[in-house]
Amino acid sequence: MLKGSEAFQLLHPTLLNVIQKYGYLSPTPVQRKAIRAILEGRNTIISAPTGSGKTEAALFPIFSKMLGETGWTGVPYMVYITPTRALNRDIFIRMREISTEVGLRSIVRHGDSSRRERRDFNEGNYHWFITTPESFSMLITHPASRDLLKGIRWVVVDEVHELIDSERGSSLSLSLERLRRKSGSFQFIAISATIPKVELVKKLFSCPDCVWIKDDSKKSINIEVHSIPIEDNEGQNEDRIKYIILTLRKIIESSRNAIIFTNTRDTAEFLTYKFRELGYNDLEVHHGSLSTEMRTNVERGLKNGSLKGVIATSSLELGIDIGSVDLVVQYGSPRQVLRLAQRVGRSGHTLGRESRGVIFSPNDLFDMLESLVIARRTVSGKFEDLSLPSEPLDVLLHQVVGIILGGEARTAEGILEIIQKSYPFRNTSKETVEKVLEFASAIGLLRITEKKEVLPGRRSRGYYFSTTMIPDTRKIDVYTVAGERVGTLDAEFVFSKLEEESTFILSGREWRVVSIEDDKLVVEEVEEHRGLPPSWLGDLIPVSRWVAREAIALLRRICFGESIEKVRADYPAITDTVYDNVKKVCRDHMNDFLVPHHEHVILEEGESILVIHVALGTKGNFALSSLLSKYIASHLGKRVQIQSDAYKLFIDTSAGLDIKDIESSLYALASFSDFELEEMLRDSLKNSNAFNYRMIQVARKMGALGENYSLKDSKKILRYYRDTVIGEEALREIIFEKTELSSVLSLLTGLRNGRIKIHKQPKKGLSPITIHSTRGEMPISYSFEAIPQEIGIRVLEKRIMEKEVILKCLSCGHETRRKVKDLPDSIICEKCGSKAIAPIPPGNAVFLNAVRAGLSGKRLQGKDREYFEDAVRRANLVISHGKIAVIALTPYGVGPKAASRALSKLKLGWNEFLKALYDEERNFIKNRKYWD
Repeated sequence: MLKGSEAFQLLHPTLLNVIQKYGYLSPTPVQRKAIRAILEGRNTIISAPTGSGKTEAALFPIFSKMLGETGWTGVPYMVYITPTRALNRDIFIRMREISTEVGLRSIVRHGDSSRRERRDFNEGNYHWFITTPESFSMLITHPASRDLLKGIRWVVVDEVHELIDSERGSSLSLSLERLRRKSGSFQFIAISATIPKVELVKKLFSCPDCVWIKDDSKKSINIEVHSIPIEDNEGQNEDRIKYIILTLRKIIESSRNAIIFTNTRDTAEFLTYKFRELGYNDLEVHHGSLSTEMRTNVERGLKNGSLKGVIATSSLELGIDIGSVDLVVQYGSPRQVLRLAQRVGRSGHTLGRESRGVIFSPNDLFDMLESLVIARRTVSGKFEDLSLPSEPLDVLLHQVVGIILGGEARTAEGILEIIQKSYPFRNTSKETVEKVLEFASAIGLLRITEKKEVLPGRRSRGYYFSTTMIPDTRKIDVYTVAGERVGTLDAEFVFSKLEEESTFILSGREWRVVSIEDDKLVVEEVEEHRGLPPSWLGDLIPVSRWVAREAIALLRRICFGESIEKVRADYPAITDTVYDNVKKVCRDHMNDFLVPHHEHVILEEGESILVIHVALGTKGNFALSSLLSKYIASHLGKRVQIQSDAYKLFIDTSAGLDIKDIESSLYALASFSDFELEEMLRDSLKNSNAFNYRMIQVARKMGALGENYSLKDSKKILRYYRDTVIGEEALREIIFEKTELSSVLSLLTGLRNGRIKIHKQPKKGLSPITIHSTRGEMPISYSFEAIPQEIGIRVLEKRIMEKEVILKCLSCGHETRRKVKDLPDSIICEKCGSKAIAPIPPGNAVFLNAVRAGLSGKRLQGKDREYFEDAVRRANLVISHGKIAVIALTPYGVGPKAASRALSKLKLGWNEFLKALYDEERNFIKNRKYWD
């Protein structure tokens, strides 16, 4: 008997002999406890640090019990469910050899599976398989696979914390209830390194008797927060980015292999590009949009050491065993303790090794402070609270269609009996089910007979097997009016939040929308500083109220003179550079301004915005901004734009608001009852752009909007579906995911009873703390205030002068290319001296070829004839006006007629001429989409 291997001795002899060959000589602490519990048939939740052998703790006893089974008929005994395909592959590769050697066949089945793999799965003849929650919901419904699942005896859900507070978890909960009806009872095992609330796992997966196997041993975690000196943030953007890249490179050089995590896909791609630009080609990017082959190659390169590191999103966050990684770098605040714990756990991913992490905070004061707080809470294991969604209607609709397709029920009562077994739907009423069924019937997903029998509809299969609760985001290309590609935006963002004259930030520059089309967005650059800071696009993880309050408290400690030694005693992650950065901002700030307070409200008055310093966290401040905008609109009669982050609100003062209006509005909100505030919040959210954005997402998940939807389709959804289950679900999601009314109620109660005070900054202007906490390079934001036309006209003039045109002589056929700014005032052919010169846009080969053909004497017809006649009109304008005619004909879509209209304005002055060209170009872009 091996020393310390008592738990292993309980395993089947065949398995025991094999695992010893693979180096499993003595069980880890969590394996000792879990193996016995699972062998005894107990439903089990396993929680232990990364690298402690949780996967083996679950699978070894299940393998052992499988080996003891007799009469196997080829159907699987176990399903192993993980949140990501990358983790599917990793678990499969790690456990396949042991499984095969003991005679247990296995297979992977998920969205990346090939046609052959799908066929092999449907044929059966394997003992267990690995899949994702989304694929499992498909398999339990599909006629080729659902009968295979009747023999399932064990269900394992890995990284279960990822599913607790999401619709993915609600959907999986319902899928497992459907499985219970097929296979009878099964043994349930959940696994995670971090489970903030084990009771939520028990509720979500109907496992009240689950035994919690917890390894309380502390894994050594070392985290530091780095930055670059604030002075180096003041330089040119490209210089600063280069400094950041070189600093990051220096950090990862200290490691064998590293993973750099980012919060967005765009940031991951951007950093990878910048590293390569500086000659560092030993780093690759990894995210969910890449092909399976590319992701697999990157993972292999990291494991075999051919790559120094990988720049990744959450795609590499969960459970993947890359033993050579000894450093994790988080670019920017991780925003959540749970997220940082998972990411840092990718380094030192074996028992007894230290997990080493660096948070690199490149720009923002609160990003640095927030990172310090999250690092401290990660090391001490103080995670945020999670909560379960209640009755998500999009999940309900999708699962109901699956239930009907699978023949599991045919009436509303039968459906209700199934869904109420799942905790998120325990209180769902028959009326709610009927409402969902009516909607599904109206859009062709289901069919309801006169006898109230529910049958599959014409769109049932297409919808169910192509839809998940994490739909792919369609991208819209963004082009300048000159046809240059700027980048891409989410279609939901474009169609729900942008309109003509809206502005947003993309690729570090501000753009104004000229035209919105189904497949593209046409924009022009704005060269004016905006009053409001940009806000993030997309669903960044919210920062909790408690993290925000602690960050403000830490700021005050440093501002009021606490030494780095004292700060480091509580926040060991702090580095000299970060401390010096915060200290410098404090020194500049405290000459004239009050320091924000975690218990009080401070109002600040800038030239064009007001700032409310209040630390309610991301959700709390979003709720407060919604209430405040609603109150100001209804009681002061002013439509106001408010943006928020975890620490402050920014209020546009262009509507005529002043600091007294904001102070009185806050105290007025404190006079409302909790019920009135809740109703006010709901009403405000339903009239927000956030609601429109979410409605489009929900419409896709509920089958009302196809993948390649148009602008017209999205407007239809927003117009006609607000008062349907789509609008109801969109509102539920925003309230659940984006707001925290309890934080606002606590604040308003404090204002009402005097415990919380409102203070005003003694000096006007934006404070250094505000300025240094709004400097993050946010890829996308939006605003609805029109930009002054003068700025657009100056941009147009500059663009025209830099444009290259083809000058075609209609007398001798000579042609040349010149920039407009280089042309003489009087234009003549340099070959024959003729003034009959036609400016033709470069890139329009059809136009140019038609003119060439006409000059060669060919008989022209149709479009070619129109082109030639157009060239003659262009030449006539040049004969009359010289270089100015070329200028008039250069803007996008401006032909001879429009140019003539603009030239007629010359008598009013040069600016009026340019203004006319500006209007002509914009009118062309706006109206083009209506032409055949």
